[in-house]
Amino acid sequence: RMPETTYRKLVDLAVVMLKAVAECDRVHPYERLVDDKAAFLNLFRQERPLRKDSMIHGWTISRTATPAEMSAFAKIQRTYSLTLRGIYKVVDSDETERTFQDIIERVMDTFDAETDMAGEAMLYGVGPAQLIVFEARTFGSTLCHYCEIMVPIAVQRSVSYG
Repeated sequence: RMPETTYRKLVDLAVVMLKAVAECDRVHPYERLVDDKAAFLNLFRQERPLRKDSMIHGWTISRTATPAEMSAFAKIQRTYSLTLRGIYKVVDSDETERTFQDIIERVMDTFDAETDMAGEAMLYGVGPAQLIVFEARTFGSTLCHYCEIMVPIAVQRSVSYG
């Protein structure tokens, strides 16, 4: 088995943070891609026992870019751009847009308050989180709120030559 990469460690930590704050256990550590829209929605379906129904609410986390630069002799600084993509089923009478906007705000606050991703990132190298997209999207015949939050995470690593 290959050693765990910095990318995988950062994503795994982000999954734990997102599950805690987003009131959601449907957090996937990679972009979910399936041809069948119903199967796709089922990846984000959460049962609501008190209401005896289910709700579409979930997240994926993936990397969209990692620019790098030499920061000092034999040290490279990489800035991982993690994109958190969230979906939340629209139920207008329940004011789901307001609910999802509040969840997004809590997610951004949580990542902004994180100092070093359990020692994986540079001290104060996390954030600021930025809401890049917020819009309604249709998945199959289901109308959902959709968002993308980008979280930059700066990591410095030593380079061994030869």
